Amino acid sequence: MKKLHFAGYDFESGPGGTVIHRGHVDLTRQGDHGADPLLDGRFRMVPSGDIVDKAEKEKRLGRK
Repeated sequence: MKKLHFAGYDFESGPGGTVIHRGHVDLTRQGDHGADPLLDGRFRMVPSGDIVDKAEKEKRLGRK
């Protein structure tokens, strides 16, 4: 089994085929739930549109 990560998705590839693991995003939750990368290393938060650095992005998305 080979594990891959691409475009925000985790894939597992093996003799039985490829499995894509997708997460659920609760769009009713308050605050940002995603981010789009910009060319200068910053991120545009979704849905607020705020432009932030990587540390702030991780903080808002609840990641370490």
